[in-house]
Amino acid sequence: ELDAELSKMQEKLSESSLANAALSSQLENIAPQLQSLEKALEDIKTKYDEEAKLRREAEMAHEDAEARFREAQGTLQNLKDDCDAAHEELAFKEEELEEARLELEVEKERSRVDIDSLKADISKKKFTGDSAPALQEEDAAAKALEDEEKEEVVDADYVMRLEDELEIVTEQLIETE
Repeated sequence: ELDAELSKMQEKLSESSLANAALSSQLENIAPQLQSLEKALEDIKTKYDEEAKLRREAEMAHEDAEARFREAQGTLQNLKDDCDAAHEELAFKEEELEEARLELEVEKERSRVDIDSLKADISKKKFTGDSAPALQEEDAAAKALEDEEKEEVVDADYVMRLEDELEIVTEQLIETE
C-alpha cells in the first residue's frame, strides 16, 4: 500500500514536473513578447511626451500669433485714422488752394481793370494837354502796376506754399496707404 501510494505520488510528481516544464516553456516563449510590449509601451510614452510638448509649443505659438494679430489690428486702425485725418487735411488744403487761386484771379482782374482805367485816363489827359497831372497819374499807374506785381509775387508765394503743403500731405497719404 505504501508502494501504491508512493507510485501515485511519483505519478503526480511526474505530472507536476511535466506541467512545470510546459509552463516554463510557455514562460520562455512569452518573455520576448513581454519585452517587445514593454519596449513598445516605452516608445509610445516617449512619443506621447513629445506630442504633449509639441502641443504646448503650438498653443504658445498660437497665443503669440493672436497677440501679434491684435497688435497689428491696433496699428492698422491707427494707420486708418491717420489716413482719414490726412484725407481731411488734404481736402482742407485743396479748398484753401482753390480759394487762394480764385482770390488771385479776382485781384488780377481788378488790377487789370484799374490799370486799363488809368491808361485811359492818361491817354485822355495827354490829348487834353494837361501834362503835369498826366505824369502824376502815369507815375501813380506805374506804382499801382508795381504794387500789383508785388502782390502777385506774394500771392504766388502763398499759392506755392499751399501747393507744397498739399504735396506733402499727398505724399503722407500715399505712404499711409
